[in-house]
Amino acid sequence: YKGDYERAIADYTAGIRLDAKNGQAYMNRGRTWMLKGDLDKSIADLNRAIEISKGPGNDAESPSGPYSIRGDMFRYKGDWDRALADYDASLAAHKDAVYALTGKGLTYEKMGKPELARAEFQKAVDSKSPFRTHDISLESMRTA
Repeated sequence: YKGDYERAIADYTAGIRLDAKNGQAYMNRGRTWMLKGDLDKSIADLNRAIEISKGPGNDAESPSGPYSIRGDMFRYKGDWDRALADYDASLAAHKDAVYALTGKGLTYEKMGKPELARAEFQKAVDSKSPFRTHDISLESMRTA
């Protein structure tokens, strides 16, 4: 969509209308709301994505992604405890969630805890995730 957030939101909304249990569409629309700067709408969509991923018969979807992104929303709002709780929930769902590890590092950095931040960043670098380099590169582009 290359910056056309309105179109992206409309398309994700259409997908949700077709399948109200499409957690991926809620997560992607939540991410788009984030990029647009509407953190509250982002959190609402991410809450729904998490609910869907925990629902019966939805074993294929992990809540790791929505938890990580929602953690970012709380970090942007300065709600450190909720951000860290979401990153931990993401890591509970996927132990090598590099995005969550780097999010935790950025949160600790904002909290003035550089030692804890470095430890989380090191875990991300040491991760065995095949997406490690990609996720760390994406993380470096996020607003801290």
